[in-house]
Amino acid sequence: MRCTEEGFTCRSSVQAVASECRWKVGLSLGTAVTAYQEAVVREQTLRGPRGFLLPTVIGYPKGRFPGEKGNEVVVAIGSDALSRAETFNLVHPAQGTRANRRPALLDFALRLRHQMRKKRKDQPWGVVAYPTHCHPDRLRELRSIAGELFERLILVEEPLLLAMGKYHELSTRCALFVDLGASATRFHLFTAQAPFPEGEVMIPQGGNAIDAGIREAILRTYPELLLTDSTIAQIKEKLGFVSPINRRSTLQITYGCSRRDLDLSDLLQEACEKQVAVVLEGLQKVTSRCPSDLVEEFLGNVFLLGGGARLRGLRERLQLELLQQGFSMASVAYVPGPQSFIAKAALRWALATADDRWEVPLFNYR
Repeated sequence: MRCTEEGFTCRSSVQAVASECRWKVGLSLGTAVTAYQEAVVREQTLRGPRGFLLPTVIGYPKGRFPGEKGNEVVVAIGSDALSRAETFNLVHPAQGTRANRRPALLDFALRLRHQMRKKRKDQPWGVVAYPTHCHPDRLRELRSIAGELFERLILVEEPLLLAMGKYHELSTRCALFVDLGASATRFHLFTAQAPFPEGEVMIPQGGNAIDAGIREAILRTYPELLLTDSTIAQIKEKLGFVSPINRRSTLQITYGCSRRDLDLSDLLQEACEKQVAVVLEGLQKVTSRCPSDLVEEFLGNVFLLGGGARLRGLRERLQLELLQQGFSMASVAYVPGPQSFIAKAALRWALATADDRWEVPLFNYR
């Protein structure tokens, strides 16, 4: 693959413009997972793209805290931090209150920058994904983090990146994306690689509401059982399900030499069924905003994204519900690894953007 004066084309058929920066990165900083894709041009040859995926978690040695001087040397991030859980204090930098989140995010960014650059002396330019309806404070926070990582940057809404990435694979003109996040469930209609006018709906209920329902149901049945937020989330991810899936979900409690098995099947299914109702409500609202002759086409290309999309039985249940409502062409698919997918689309955006369209960071955390 060779460069020309007009640009170059990477292996995934991404049309890329010529640029003074030879190292471009696409980044998706998720609350649970961080993904980035990079491509480098050397000697008129495109190297990459290469993808990296790591848990959004940072570990501090016992006795150290976020924001302390020298932490960029001693902290660990991602799987490295998780492997030291017994000796490290683990912090999820994209969560928590602003006061606790800011120093942890800075330490995470500094360590991520070290991981990205390694022995390189040059600095990358990066496209960073951000959620729709992102609070201005969080957006400024993300821009500041990006300023630590990149010499120049662009912030792009996740739905636009999803449209660019997915439409590269689809032959249809219509698609409907459902992003099942922690605090909200968002619905986006897309046509011709662009958002459909008024085709966006947000329902303020997501995975956190399901966690709360599971906690309430467990305490109602087993009031003596106290579980942490992390344990509740793991129970949902590993044991949760909705019909037509039918399974026996048991939780084993060990205390000293005694062991007790709890059957959580019914209460888990009851709590998780609420997610089905939320998605069906959102699908009805968002399709009511498009012409009636396009409803079938949109519902024939429904894509589930986000952590909540991994709920067992959800894809099958939604497709069954749509078929029962008379939409014979309905098709619901799960997009695995949405953070990697978004990062790949962000890299495509970076490679296709002319140099005069990039933003020079004017401030960062420091």
